[in-house]
Amino acid sequence: MVSTVSKDEALKNASNIVALLSQGSDPLISEDVRVEALQAAHLVVRALEKPEDGLIKFAFSPVTWMAVRVCAQLNVFDIITKNETISIRAD
Repeated sequence: MVSTVSKDEALKNASNIVALLSQGSDPLISEDVRVEALQAAHLVVRALEKPEDGLIKFAFSPVTWMAVRVCAQLNVFDIITKNETISIRAD
């Protein structure tokens, strides 16, 4: 995961997060503000994260391992290696 966000964009997004969370006097965050702040935070993380960190996060994700396990239990890898072509028929 190569960072495609510049330093200026990261600073702008970080400022945007603070501005979003500072608006209003209600102690609770509205759903719209939460979603906007989360999107801006994701851009800041992308700017700061090293490519190795993203790869490690993906490689050790439980979802990845669960998908591999399900494929192994369903013999998907055996099917793929035995058949050169896999066709899907529309019945």
